[in-house]
Amino acid sequence: MRELDRKKIIDIHAHILPGVDDGARDLKESIALAVSAASQGIRAVIATPHFSRRGDPDEYRQLLKSVQTEIWKSCPDFQLYLGQELYYHEDLGDRLLSGQALTLADSSYILVEFNPAEPFSRMSRGIRNLCGLGYIPVLAHAERYGCLRESGMLERLREMGALFQVNYESLTGRWYDRDVFWCRKQIREHRIHFLSTDMHQMDHRPPEIKRALDWLDKNVDAEYKKSLTEGNARRILEDGAVR
Repeated sequence: MRELDRKKIIDIHAHILPGVDDGARDLKESIALAVSAASQGIRAVIATPHFSRRGDPDEYRQLLKSVQTEIWKSCPDFQLYLGQELYYHEDLGDRLLSGQALTLADSSYILVEFNPAEPFSRMSRGIRNLCGLGYIPVLAHAERYGCLRESGMLERLREMGALFQVNYESLTGRWYDRDVFWCRKQIREHRIHFLSTDMHQMDHRPPEIKRALDWLDKNVDAEYKKSLTEGNARRILEDGAVR
Protein backbone atom coordinates (compact mmCIF):
# COMPACT_ATOMS: atom_id res chain seq x y z
CA MET A 1 0.00 0.00 0.00
CA ARG A 2 1.40 3.38 -0.95
CA GLU A 3 2.00 5.95 1.76
CA LEU A 4 -0.70 8.61 1.88
CA ASP A 5 0.04 12.35 1.84
CA ARG A 6 -0.87 13.62 5.29
CA LYS A 7 -2.29 16.91 3.99
CA LYS A 8 -4.88 15.53 1.59
CA ILE A 9 -8.60 14.95 1.98
CA ILE A 10 -9.84 11.43 2.75
CA ASP A 11 -13.36 10.35 1.80
CA ILE A 12 -14.87 7.51 3.85
CA HIS A 13 -18.18 7.15 1.94
CA ALA A 14 -18.08 6.62 -1.82
CA HIS A 15 -19.81 4.32 -4.29
CA ILE A 16 -16.87 4.27 -6.66
CA LEU A 17 -16.60 0.55 -7.42
CA PRO A 18 -18.19 -0.20 -10.79
CA GLY A 19 -21.25 -2.33 -11.35
CA VAL A 20 -21.88 -3.48 -7.79
CA ASP A 21 -24.65 -1.13 -6.62
CA ASP A 22 -26.25 2.17 -7.67
CA GLY A 23 -22.85 3.87 -7.88
CA ALA A 24 -20.34 3.89 -10.76
CA ARG A 25 -21.81 2.10 -13.74
CA ASP A 26 -18.52 0.94 -15.24
CA LEU A 27 -14.75 1.27 -14.91
CA LYS A 28 -14.69 4.40 -17.05
CA GLU A 29 -17.02 6.14 -14.61
CA SER A 30 -14.99 4.94 -11.62
CA ILE A 31 -11.94 6.59 -13.14
CA ALA A 32 -13.89 9.77 -13.91
CA LEU A 33 -15.11 9.97 -10.31
CA ALA A 34 -11.56 9.54 -9.03
CA VAL A 35 -10.17 12.18 -11.38
CA SER A 36 -12.89 14.63 -10.36
CA ALA A 37 -12.31 13.93 -6.67
CA ALA A 38 -8.55 14.28 -7.02
CA SER A 39 -8.92 17.63 -8.77
CA GLN A 40 -10.60 18.94 -5.61
CA GLY A 41 -7.97 17.68 -3.18
CA ILE A 42 -9.25 14.19 -2.34
CA ARG A 43 -6.39 11.71 -2.37
CA ALA A 44 -7.90 8.67 -0.63
CA VAL A 45 -11.31 7.04 -0.74
CA ILE A 46 -12.84 4.19 1.17
CA ALA A 47 -15.05 2.49 -1.39
CA THR A 48 -18.32 1.65 0.34
CA PRO A 49 -20.66 -0.40 -1.87
CA HIS A 50 -24.02 -1.17 -0.31
CA PHE A 51 -24.05 -4.43 1.59
CA SER A 52 -25.83 -7.26 -0.19
CA ARG A 53 -26.28 -10.83 0.99
CA ARG A 54 -25.34 -11.84 -2.56
CA GLY A 55 -22.12 -9.84 -2.49
CA ASP A 56 -18.79 -11.61 -2.14
CA PRO A 57 -16.17 -9.70 -0.10
CA ASP A 58 -13.34 -11.48 -1.89
CA GLU A 59 -14.73 -10.38 -5.25
CA TYR A 60 -14.93 -6.82 -3.95
CA ARG A 61 -11.29 -6.99 -2.91
CA GLN A 62 -10.21 -8.21 -6.33
CA LEU A 63 -12.34 -5.58 -8.04
CA LEU A 64 -10.85 -2.85 -5.90
CA LYS A 65 -7.32 -3.94 -6.85
CA SER A 66 -8.10 -3.81 -10.56
CA VAL A 67 -9.86 -0.45 -10.27
CA GLN A 68 -6.95 0.91 -8.23
CA THR A 69 -4.49 -0.11 -10.94
CA GLU A 70 -6.50 1.72 -13.59
CA ILE A 71 -6.99 4.84 -11.48
CA TRP A 72 -3.24 5.07 -10.83
CA LYS A 73 -2.73 5.55 -14.56
CA SER A 74 -4.56 8.90 -14.30
CA CYS A 75 -4.06 9.72 -10.60
CA PRO A 76 -0.82 8.11 -9.39
CA ASP A 77 -1.22 9.34 -5.80
CA PHE A 78 -4.89 8.37 -5.39
CA GLN A 79 -5.46 5.53 -2.90
CA LEU A 80 -8.47 3.22 -2.59
CA TYR A 81 -9.49 1.26 0.49
CA LEU A 82 -12.42 -1.10 0.94
CA GLY A 83 -15.45 -0.94 3.19
CA GLN A 84 -19.22 -1.14 2.88
CA GLU A 85 -22.29 0.92 3.62
CA LEU A 86 -24.29 -1.36 5.88
CA TYR A 87 -28.06 -1.04 6.13
CA TYR A 88 -28.91 -1.99 9.70
CA HIS A 89 -30.80 -5.23 10.24
CA GLU A 90 -30.97 -7.65 13.13
CA ASP A 91 -28.44 -10.05 11.58
CA LEU A 92 -25.85 -7.40 10.80
CA GLY A 93 -23.71 -8.22 13.81
CA ASP A 94 -23.48 -11.87 12.77
CA ARG A 95 -22.62 -10.84 9.21
CA LEU A 96 -19.80 -8.64 10.49
CA LEU A 97 -18.41 -11.29 12.82
CA SER A 98 -18.40 -13.85 10.00
CA GLY A 99 -16.70 -11.48 7.55
CA GLN A 100 -19.68 -11.38 5.18
CA ALA A 101 -20.10 -7.68 5.93
CA LEU A 102 -17.06 -5.40 5.84
CA THR A 103 -15.71 -2.81 8.20
CA LEU A 104 -14.05 0.37 6.94
CA ALA A 105 -10.53 -0.41 5.70
CA ASP A 106 -10.29 -3.51 7.92
CA SER A 107 -10.68 -1.37 11.04
CA SER A 108 -13.12 -1.61 13.94
CA TYR A 109 -15.18 1.21 12.37
CA ILE A 110 -18.31 0.48 10.33
CA LEU A 111 -20.39 2.76 8.12
CA VAL A 112 -24.02 2.07 8.97
CA GLU A 113 -27.29 3.51 7.73
CA PHE A 114 -30.89 3.18 8.88
CA ASN A 115 -34.27 3.87 7.35
CA PRO A 116 -34.59 7.69 7.37
CA ALA A 117 -37.92 7.31 9.20
CA GLU A 118 -36.45 5.01 11.87
CA PRO A 119 -37.66 5.91 15.37
CA PHE A 120 -34.93 6.86 17.79
CA SER A 121 -35.67 3.86 20.02
CA ARG A 122 -34.84 1.38 17.25
CA MET A 123 -31.84 3.35 16.01
CA SER A 124 -30.36 3.60 19.48
CA ARG A 125 -30.91 -0.12 20.08
CA GLY A 126 -29.08 -0.91 16.84
CA ILE A 127 -26.18 1.37 17.72
CA ARG A 128 -25.95 -0.16 21.18
CA ASN A 129 -25.92 -3.68 19.75
CA LEU A 130 -23.11 -2.89 17.30
CA CYS A 131 -21.03 -1.17 19.97
CA GLY A 132 -21.56 -4.16 22.24
CA LEU A 133 -19.89 -6.36 19.62
CA GLY A 134 -16.82 -4.14 19.62
CA TYR A 135 -17.56 -2.08 16.50
CA ILE A 136 -17.57 1.71 16.25
CA PRO A 137 -20.59 2.77 14.17
CA VAL A 138 -20.25 5.77 11.89
CA LEU A 139 -23.78 6.88 11.07
CA ALA A 140 -23.91 7.57 7.33
CA HIS A 141 -25.43 10.88 6.16
CA ALA A 142 -26.72 11.75 9.62
CA GLU A 143 -28.68 14.65 8.16
CA ARG A 144 -31.30 12.27 6.74
CA TYR A 145 -32.78 11.04 10.01
CA GLY A 146 -35.80 12.89 11.29
CA CYS A 147 -35.43 11.53 14.82
CA LEU A 148 -32.02 13.19 15.15
CA ARG A 149 -33.49 16.65 14.62
CA GLU A 150 -34.85 16.54 18.16
CA SER A 151 -32.68 18.25 20.74
CA GLY A 152 -30.15 16.02 22.44
CA MET A 153 -30.52 12.98 20.18
CA LEU A 154 -27.08 13.23 18.57
CA GLU A 155 -25.53 13.55 22.00
CA ARG A 156 -27.32 10.44 23.24
CA LEU A 157 -26.04 8.34 20.35
CA ARG A 158 -22.56 9.76 20.82
CA GLU A 159 -22.62 8.69 24.45
CA MET A 160 -23.38 5.15 23.26
CA GLY A 161 -20.31 5.23 21.01
CA ALA A 162 -21.61 6.39 17.62
CA LEU A 163 -19.86 8.86 15.31
CA PHE A 164 -21.51 10.98 12.62
CA GLN A 165 -20.88 11.55 8.92
CA VAL A 166 -22.54 14.30 6.86
CA ASN A 167 -22.36 14.74 3.09
CA TYR A 168 -20.43 17.75 1.79
CA GLU A 169 -23.36 18.58 -0.46
CA SER A 170 -25.63 19.03 2.57
CA LEU A 171 -23.61 22.07 3.68
CA THR A 172 -24.35 23.94 0.47
CA GLY A 173 -27.47 25.80 -0.52
CA ARG A 174 -29.52 28.60 0.98
CA TRP A 175 -28.82 29.26 4.65
CA TYR A 176 -32.55 29.25 5.40
CA ASP A 177 -33.06 25.76 3.98
CA ARG A 178 -33.95 23.64 7.01
CA ASP A 179 -31.59 20.79 6.11
CA VAL A 180 -28.66 23.08 5.36
CA PHE A 181 -29.33 25.07 8.54
CA TRP A 182 -29.34 21.90 10.66
CA CYS A 183 -26.11 20.57 9.13
CA ARG A 184 -24.28 23.84 9.53
CA LYS A 185 -25.45 24.14 13.12
CA GLN A 186 -24.11 20.69 13.99
CA ILE A 187 -20.80 21.53 12.33
CA ARG A 188 -20.48 24.83 14.18
CA GLU A 189 -21.14 22.99 17.44
CA HIS A 190 -18.53 20.32 16.61
CA ARG A 191 -20.98 17.41 16.70
CA ILE A 192 -19.99 15.92 13.33
CA HIS A 193 -16.87 13.78 12.83
CA PHE A 194 -16.63 13.21 9.06
CA LEU A 195 -17.57 14.93 5.83
CA SER A 196 -17.87 12.68 2.78
CA THR A 197 -18.98 12.91 -0.82
CA ASP A 198 -21.24 9.83 -0.93
CA MET A 199 -20.32 9.95 -4.63
CA HIS A 200 -22.36 7.76 -6.97
CA GLN A 201 -22.17 8.75 -10.64
CA MET A 202 -20.89 11.69 -12.65
CA ASP A 203 -24.44 12.81 -13.44
CA HIS A 204 -25.95 11.86 -10.09
CA ARG A 205 -24.23 12.85 -6.87
CA PRO A 206 -20.74 13.49 -8.25
CA PRO A 207 -17.91 14.43 -5.88
CA GLU A 208 -18.38 18.19 -5.53
CA ILE A 209 -16.85 19.63 -2.37
CA LYS A 210 -15.48 23.08 -3.22
CA ARG A 211 -18.46 25.12 -2.00
CA ALA A 212 -18.58 23.17 1.24
CA LEU A 213 -14.85 23.72 1.79
CA ASP A 214 -15.31 27.44 1.17
CA TRP A 215 -18.04 27.52 3.83
CA LEU A 216 -15.83 25.63 6.28
CA ASP A 217 -12.99 28.11 5.74
CA LYS A 218 -15.29 30.94 6.81
CA ASN A 219 -17.09 29.23 9.68
CA VAL A 220 -14.88 26.74 11.54
CA ASP A 221 -11.34 26.75 12.82
CA ALA A 222 -8.57 25.10 10.84
CA GLU A 223 -8.07 22.26 13.33
CA TYR A 224 -11.70 21.17 13.20
CA LYS A 225 -11.80 21.47 9.43
CA LYS A 226 -8.81 19.16 9.24
CA SER A 227 -10.53 16.67 11.54
CA LEU A 228 -13.66 16.67 9.38
CA THR A 229 -11.90 16.29 6.05
CA GLU A 230 -8.79 14.27 6.84
CA GLY A 231 -7.77 13.76 10.47
CA ASN A 232 -10.59 11.56 11.74
CA ALA A 233 -10.67 9.56 8.51
CA ARG A 234 -6.95 8.89 8.88
CA ARG A 235 -7.62 7.53 12.35
CA ILE A 236 -10.00 5.03 10.77
CA LEU A 237 -7.27 3.94 8.35
CA GLU A 238 -4.91 3.54 11.30
CA ASP A 239 -7.66 1.96 13.45
CA GLY A 240 -6.95 4.59 16.06
CA ALA A 241 -9.28 6.59 18.29
CA VAL A 242 -11.37 9.37 16.77
CA ARG A 243 -11.41 12.33 19.12
